[in-house]
Order: sequence, then structure tokens, then C-alpha cells
Amino acid sequence: MEAIQHVEPFALDQLHDHLKERAGEATPPKNTPAAAAAPKVDTPDWYELLEEAVREPGQLSAAHRFFHKYSLTNCWLVAIQLRALGLPLMPINTFNGWLKAKRPVQKGQSKSISLVVPVPVNIKEKNEDGSETSKKAFTRFLLRRNWFHMGQTAGEDYTPEPAADRDWKLEAALDFLEIKERAFEFASVGDKRLGYAIGKEIAISPLETNQAYGRLREMARVVLGHTADKPSKAVPEDLALRDIEADTTAYLVAATLGFTGLEEARLRLQLNLGDSAKLRIPDKCANRAFSAADKLINAGYC
Repeated sequence: MEAIQHVEPFALDQLHDHLKERAGEATPPKNTPAAAAAPKVDTPDWYELLEEAVREPGQLSAAHRFFHKYSLTNCWLVAIQLRALGLPLMPINTFNGWLKAKRPVQKGQSKSISLVVPVPVNIKEKNEDGSETSKKAFTRFLLRRNWFHMGQTAGEDYTPEPAADRDWKLEAALDFLEIKERAFEFASVGDKRLGYAIGKEIAISPLETNQAYGRLREMARVVLGHTADKPSKAVPEDLALRDIEADTTAYLVAATLGFTGLEEARLRLQLNLGDSAKLRIPDKCANRAFSAADKLINAGYC
């Protein structure tokens, strides 16, 4: 039997009350030391990335427009690191990239921006003659500090490549991901579900006040693998965590694309990001949400 995923409405008043209790929550300082701009660890702090995205919803969209050629994760990483340096959004490039742009990196400047890049991991296999052959086993995505921002360079005027003049289309995303939408079927008179996904089909309830967001949420369930006949080990077993993953993914997509009416979704995420949350968003789920959001965004431009 194909897996079914659904979501039910929540009490917005309860979220407001909870967030009021956390009104004293610290706001990130504007002038963070430069050392904090580029983490020295090999992988991003996915939880922190998500927390920043929820705290600064308008910045996601701005970062996506400016750094359109990068993945959603890297767009947001660059924006956060530039802000930590006290800088606005500005072009970044590698050392050689700036040379080609005739804006060489100035003497004494060190690499300041880290991005997530694919790093192949090889294993050695023994051949019949006793020799060894190196073979790619899998790919890891790690942080590498290889980029300089424009403020570290000097030379000719530089204008970044503009984003393609095209609109994101839900129909294109559905078609590319081979997801079908069907009519919502109420299971009972008291059915309060806002939507569900079965296999590669989604249905949105007429009770859903934000139909566009609802579609993104149910599409996210499919992309995240929640509705697969045999979900992978990466898919949370806890159904509540699956709901959080789908909701997080939908929010990242909607906020990046500049959708309106995201107040309820944002409050819900803030609740699950809190230290006192009954079911706090795990770092691994935040990672999967960013990845799935990137796939949904790219699919809508196909």
C-alpha cells in the first residue's frame, strides 16, 4: 500500500502565546567578528542556517535573487557570512575568477567565504595482479573556504551576470517532478486535514487557506521520499517529524520565491525551533529540507 501523508491545522493563538514567552530571545549582533563569518568545520550547521532563514524571511528571497547561480544552501551561506562581516550582498568569486574579471584580489586578503562543494571520496580496490586501483565510492558535501568577496578586490568595473528573466511556475515543477494533483476526498464529515500525498499524487483541502503553500507542502512530502513504497533510512520514522520536514521545506521554497501569507508557517517553524519545543527540528531534517527545497525551486524553472 502506498504511503499517505497529511497535515492538520494548528492553534495559531497557542503559537503567539508561546512566542511571547520567548520575546527576550537574543537577536544576532550586527557587527559579529569576522572570524565567525566562515566556519572552520567541514559541514554547515543546518539548524543554525534554518534558524536564520526563519528569523530573516525577506533575506532568503534577496539572497536567491542576487546569488541565483548557486544552490539555496550556498545562497544563504554567502548572505549570512557577508552580514557577519558587516557587508551588504555583493559578488563573490574565486581567486582565478576575479583575475579573469580583471579585478585581482588585493595583497594581504585571505579567503573569506565558504560554500558547500561536492568532494568525491575514493576507496582502493585490489586487482588480481596485486596492484591497487582508486575508485570513487561516494560524494560528500563539505564546506570549503575558496571565495573572496568583491570588497577584497580592485580593478575594472564589475557587473554580475543578471538572473534569467523567467518566473517560477508551479505547473512546471509538478510536471518536472512527475507529480499529479487530484481532487481532495474528505474521509469523514469531520475531516480537518489540509492536504495529503499518496505516492506521487497530491490533494489540497478546500479548508487550506493558503492553497499555493499547501501544494508546496504536499509536493515536499513526495520529494522528501515520505510517500515512497519503501522510504529510505534517511526518512524519519516519526510521522510528526515528517510533518516538520515537509512544512520546513515548503516554507523555505515559499520564502525564497517571495510568496505572501507565510505568517502562520513561520510561527509554526519558530515554535519547533525553540529550545523548549516538544519536538525540536533535528539538524538532519533541516539539511534534508534545504536539499528538497532546492529541488522544488529548480523544478519550477524547468
